[in-house]
This record gives sequence, C-alpha cells and structure tokens, in this order.
Amino acid sequence: MNLWQKFACRILFLLILFSISAFGMAQKKKVLVLHSYHQGLSWTDNITKGIQSVLGIHQDIEVHFEYLDSKRNVDSLYFKELYQLYRTKHHNIPFEAILVSDNNALYFVQEHRNEFFKDIPIVFCAIDQFSDSLIKGMDKITGVTEHIDFKRNIELILQLHPFISEIVIINDNQTVSARINKKFIQDFWPDLNTKVTYRFFEDLRIPELLEQVNQLTASSVILLTNFTRDRKGKYISYQENIEMIRKVTSIPVYSGWEFYLDRGIVGGMLTSGYDQGRIAAELVMSIINGTDPDQLPIVREGYNHLEFDYRQLIKYNISLNLLPQGSLIINKPPGFFTRYKYLLYISAGFILLMALLLVNNEMRNRRKASRLVAMNRELDQRVYEKTTALREANTVLKQQKQQIIVQNNELDKHRHNLIDLVKERTNELEHANRKLENGRHRLMMMLDVSSDGVWEYNIKEGTFMFSSQTWERLGYNKKDIAENVEFIDSLIHSDDVKVVQQSRRNYIEQKISVYVCEFRIISRTGNWIWLLSRGKILEWDQDGNPRMLVGTHIDITERKKAEQKLLQEEKRLRDSEKRWRSLFEQAGEGIIIMSLVGDIIEVNPEAAISLQYNKNELLSMNILDVDVEKEDHKNAREFLAKKKLSNDSFSYETIIKRKDKSTFPAEVSLNQIDYSGSRHWLVTFRDISKRQEFERHVLNAIIQTEENERSRFSRDLHDTIGPLLSGMKLYLSTLEKTKSEERKKKVFSLSNEAINEAIASIREISNNLSPQTLTDYGLVSALKGFIQRLNASHLINASLNTIDWNQRIDQEKELALYRITTELINNTLKHSEATKIDILLEHKKRNITITYRDNGKGMKDLHLKSKSTGMGLSNIQSRLKSVDGKIFMSHEEDWRFIAQIIVPIKKLT
Repeated sequence: MNLWQKFACRILFLLILFSISAFGMAQKKKVLVLHSYHQGLSWTDNITKGIQSVLGIHQDIEVHFEYLDSKRNVDSLYFKELYQLYRTKHHNIPFEAILVSDNNALYFVQEHRNEFFKDIPIVFCAIDQFSDSLIKGMDKITGVTEHIDFKRNIELILQLHPFISEIVIINDNQTVSARINKKFIQDFWPDLNTKVTYRFFEDLRIPELLEQVNQLTASSVILLTNFTRDRKGKYISYQENIEMIRKVTSIPVYSGWEFYLDRGIVGGMLTSGYDQGRIAAELVMSIINGTDPDQLPIVREGYNHLEFDYRQLIKYNISLNLLPQGSLIINKPPGFFTRYKYLLYISAGFILLMALLLVNNEMRNRRKASRLVAMNRELDQRVYEKTTALREANTVLKQQKQQIIVQNNELDKHRHNLIDLVKERTNELEHANRKLENGRHRLMMMLDVSSDGVWEYNIKEGTFMFSSQTWERLGYNKKDIAENVEFIDSLIHSDDVKVVQQSRRNYIEQKISVYVCEFRIISRTGNWIWLLSRGKILEWDQDGNPRMLVGTHIDITERKKAEQKLLQEEKRLRDSEKRWRSLFEQAGEGIIIMSLVGDIIEVNPEAAISLQYNKNELLSMNILDVDVEKEDHKNAREFLAKKKLSNDSFSYETIIKRKDKSTFPAEVSLNQIDYSGSRHWLVTFRDISKRQEFERHVLNAIIQTEENERSRFSRDLHDTIGPLLSGMKLYLSTLEKTKSEERKKKVFSLSNEAINEAIASIREISNNLSPQTLTDYGLVSALKGFIQRLNASHLINASLNTIDWNQRIDQEKELALYRITTELINNTLKHSEATKIDILLEHKKRNITITYRDNGKGMKDLHLKSKSTGMGLSNIQSRLKSVDGKIFMSHEEDWRFIAQIIVPIKKLT
C-alpha cells in the first residue's frame, strides 16, 4: 500500500467516525422547561431538582431551562420583550415536550403555542386553583395539579395546640390565588366547630405586618399562606418573609409549602415542589417513550406530605404521640443503634476476623511443627557435611594468611606515600579557597554599592542572606531576622510569593536563562516595598549542580506607584468615555457635535431619526442646512463666531427642516466642549411641537374655564340677587305710596327679609368662588363640609380619611387641591355611574398625597378632556403644574378609577 492509499484510508476513517458522532448527536432529544418564577427561588429550585432526578439521568435527553421571572417583573413591556426573545431563541427547535411550572408559564404557552410551540406536547405542574376549564380546547396536554390543604393544616393546629384562642393567617391578598385561598378558609371554618377565632393579616406594608406580628401573644398561632408582595407592590422572597417573621415573634408558625420546613415553621400538610417536578418529569418520559399525552390522566395527588421539624416540636412542647400516623420528622436525633451502627458493624467484623485469624494461626503452627521435625533431620546431615568441608578449608586459609601478611607490608608503604601527597594537595586547595572567598567578598561589596542591596542564597543549606543595606532600608534589626529562605518568603506579599518561588526554581533548574523578578516585601512599619531582584548562579558543587545564587535588589516602589496611578487614570478615562458614549447614543434628544463654524462632526441616532437623514449624510452637512430660520448663512456664521469668542452656553427656539422638506419647531441648546483635542459646539435639540400644542390647549382651557365661571357668576347674580333687588325696589315704591302705619311695618318686614335673603345669596355665591371654610379652617374642613353636603343629597356615598394631617399647609396649595378634588368628584357624579367615593389625605415626609378612588365604569368612560366637564384633565394638570404636583391614574378590581395626586411641600406650617 503506497502513501496516497494510506492517506485516503485515514480520511475515510475520519469521515465515518464524524458521521457516527454526528448521528449520535442528532439523536439527542430536547425538552424545554419553562418556569414562571426565577432561579434561586426555593419553590422553583425544588421543582428543578425533581425534574433533574428523572430527566438528568438520561444521556440522550437535553433539557433547556427558561425562567419568566414573573414574581419580580409584572410590567407588560417586560413580557413583550420576553416574547420577542423566546420567538427568536426557541423558534423551530424540535422539542419532544414542554414542561411548564406554575400558572404564569402555562398562560404564556397557551397564548403563544400556535406561534412557536405548535403540536408540541405540554406537561404542567404546580398549577394553583386548577380546573378542567383551564385547559379546555387544548390537546396533547397533561400534568400535575397543586392543592394546598389549608383545612388539614388548621385541623392539625387545633389538634396540637388545644389551648390557643386565635389563628392568624398571613396572606398578601395581591393575587387571585391569594383571594381564593382566603374565601376557601372562610367557607370551611364553620365546619370546624371550634371556638378558636381567625384573623387575616393582609394588604399591609412589610413594616406594618412585622409590627402586628410582634404584638401577637402566646395564645395565637400563625398560618403562613402566601406573602411575596406587600401593599406597595414590593417583592419579598419566601426565605426573607419567614426570616423576618421569626425575628419578631416566638409563637408557632405553620404553612402549606415544604420549602418553609427547616426555616422556622413547625410543619404541617406540606406541598413538595420536588415531587411536583419529579411526577411531571415522569409524565414527560412517558410521552418521549411513545405514550399519547391525551391518554395520560392528570395527577391530582401524591405531592402533599405530613412533615414536621423536631426542633420546633421540642421548642413548643408538642408530644410526638400527638402527630398523625405516617408523619415525617426532620432534625430528629438518631437512636443508639442508628448513631453507632457503623461502629457496631466494625466491632463485630473485627471480632469475627480475630477468631478466624486464631484458628488459622493454630493450623499453621501444627503444619510448621511437622515441617520442623523433618528439617532438623535434614539439618543434622548438612552440618556433618559442612564440618568436614570446613576442616579442609581451614588448612587452605592458613596458607593464604601467610601470603596476605606479606602483601599488607607492601600496602603500608604505599599508604604513607599517599598521605603525604594528600596533605600537599589539601594545602594547595585551602590557599585557592581563600583567594576565591576574597574575590567573592570584593564582588559582593561592588554589587552592594551599585544597587539598593545584595542577597545570597545557599541552595544546599537553605540559607538566604540580605545585605545590611537591605535590612536597614526595610527597618529590621539583626535580632528580628532569620537567615533562611522560609523567613524571607514569609515577608513577601501573598500574591507575589508563588511567582518568586517559581522564578527562582525555574532558574535553578535552568528552565530560564535569566533570573529577574519584581515583588513586594513588607517593612517593619507595615508598608509594602516593591523590589526588582536580579540574580546569577555563582558556585556549583562537585556534581555540577548549582550551589550558590547571588544577586541585587533595586527599590522600584516609586516607579510602581507611578505605573498604578497611570493605570487608574487610563481606566477612569476609559470609563468616562464609555459613560459619555452610552449617554450620547441612548439620549432621547437629538445631539450634534459640530465645529465652531457649524460643520457637523458627530450625531447620535435620535438626531438622525428626527432629521430623517442617515448618519453619513449628516456628517457631510453644515448645521445651517437644517435650520430654516438661519438661512442667511453669512449672518449665522458671524453669530457663531461671536458666541465662539464669548465661550458661553445659550439656547434658542427655531424651525428645523427634515430631509423630506417638512419642518418642526425645536428648542436648541449650544455648549462649547473639548472634542478630539480642540473646541467644538455640542448642540442638543428637541421637538417642542407637542409642548406648544399642549400649552395652547391649556391656555384655551383656562380661558374657557374663566368664561364658564363668569357666566355662572352672572347667572347666579341674575337669578338670585336680581329678583331680590327688584322686590326691594317694589317694596320701597309701595312704602312711598302707602300712608297706613300697619302697612308700612309689613313692607319694612318684607324688605328686611329680602335684604337678609340677598346677603345670604351673596355669601353663598362668594363661598362657591372661594369657600370661607377653606380660608378659615383649611383643606380638610372644607372637603369634609363638601362631602357632608354631598352625602346629604343621597346621590352617592363618599368618605374622607386622613393620615398624619395635623396642621395647615400654605393657602395656594390648599385652594389648588380643593379645586382638583371637587372637579374629580364632579366628573364621577356626571360620568362614572359610581355608588362609592373614597378619599385619603396623607402627609408623607415632604409630600402631600391625595388618593381618590371610585367604583364606577373606569377611565375609558371618564371624559376628563371634554370641555363640558368644566376644568377637565388639562386644567387639573395646569393647577398641579402651578404647585409642582403630579397625578398618576390607575385602576383595581374593586376601584375602577384611582387617581393619586402628589404635591411637594417644604414643611407643615
């Protein structure tokens, strides 16, 4: 076989091997696991462990894990981005099955199944409040439900704590599941037939919850259901909530989830995330092995177990005999046999081994005795033969002894001659060693003078000596040091000592040709001194191995400090440039860097989008090409030249022209900056067309409001004061014509009544313009009076509550908040069809907060921007703007319209 044939065979073998491996890789089956929550959450991690206990042992199955993180992220924008990511990441991947845990993952797959999970079997687990209607219309789906047996847990509490008077149930009331659990407990409680009462801690902020838990007495027991988000929406993990509760109370705590066990709860009927994942993974394996998922029944049990913590049982004096049969107990100390079973096994084995050894030893001794008898007979025969041979050899030795005596005499003569020769050579070597030592001493002195110190390392003896100059520089006395390599290495910085040892070893073993090393060594004062060490082998032993290594030290501390400072400065500059570039690219305003004469040097993406040019087009233009109001280039260039000399920043409003010749109003700011080593203009601009439109809208709304107020004031004067004054005029005419005293008295009485009624009407009109109660007693009193009159009309049920509101605020802000609140009430009465209004006034640090809620139709049907509603949203925002306030609108299940108004305030007056 020639060379080419051998080469072709090898190539063919490699291709066959690659095809086999590729075929094996192609046969690997893929399973997607989609968790609702995040990695690191105890519940999710336990489900993952259960899944891996089944799927992880199969080499031909590849598991992909994804986490929706929906417990910490509830924003719809986040889920849109997540959808885009998964559409790109998992589209067209041939998954054998999709395993989803908890409800949010199932909802996500339901929504997007036809798009990129089509026809893939689905296995679910940990689905709370499961019903068959949840998967109605879906095929190729099966799984494991989740049922938390709260009734069984409460029965256990009543059984194990017969003397308590109250069970406190902690529930965040933030999810549908939490509210269903609450309703479930309320429904079955009468069936318990107990005098023990129950109370829910819910809809609280974390400090409020801990304060109420801290006040519980020994007659109470806590049932922890679900508390992962407080009233303000702040997320708290399972581990954090049990730890915080345990820090503020010592009463027993029970729960329905296994991940709380061994973290401070007594126990209960606990749902196991591990079993949920394991059972679901077994269903996945059945599907992979060919079973139709629609033929696999939904698993509704097998994941709840009675489990208790032995340490908590002892802490609360709960007898183990009271626990239900079959209960699992963790942290229970082992019994005598369990504790010492391995020692007992070893002892028994040792005794058995010793017995076997004794029996074996006895049998071996008997066999040895038999062999010894036979050996003695044979030995006697050999002794006789040897004795005869020795007699013959003794005669020969006597003859040889005479010959040796003669030879020894000759050797003595040669030995004396050799001794004289050795003494002569020894004297010569001693003289040479003295010369060598003197030369080495002179060399060390020269090195010491030419550097910051010298050193000497005796490789065989392990001694390591520094010159006195080095020790003085480091501040050590002679009595403080040890001249060995271990002591020297102990002074070297821990980050450098291995490098020094390795460099020294490599040079001695001749792996490197030069010994040069930089390291830090500690001085007596505790400061680290940088040394540059150079060395060379000076002596070798008789076998040619290195014996003595000598070298010099140079103090490079200042150089190292300068290098470190330079590196820090470079890093600061790089970080600064990176931050500037990030701000430049991501800014929401258009940014242009141009020369002092207006030539465009750099633009950010927002500028290119706003002007409808691409970046390369803009880099070839002048700023005046897009500024409509600067078409007189000569005057504009003179303007820029003047501003260049002044070195000031300035802003102006102008009209900017896009690529398609359309224009928009813009606010432009110019600042001089250093860019690429020279002065440039930094130009920022923003489209203010919406702002101008909004300002026009606000101005029109204010004018309309003033006109409406004038019209109403005119009607009030015409309809109330006008008739009264006309009546008074009529009375005065009658008084002039009548002569009867009785008639005059009656006319005077009627006139007086008309005057009083006119005064009352004027007071009422004045109160509508600016309520007297608001001026005299403040915002709270004015709103209470308004709400009392509103409730007296029986049109709606309104309530007003306050928190930390003990003093007045400034009159301008009181009037603005009063007008805004009454306008919101007016909109509710006109448009929302609500039956209930709730208003909360609260002082938080330096803010005044008004929370307005009604149970009407909601925001979609509230015509806040309609001119017919009076002020409208524009005027509300205008009033808020006058007091630097903000408004946030939202809705909940029970309150279809919520408006939160926040106004900053320096302090209560």
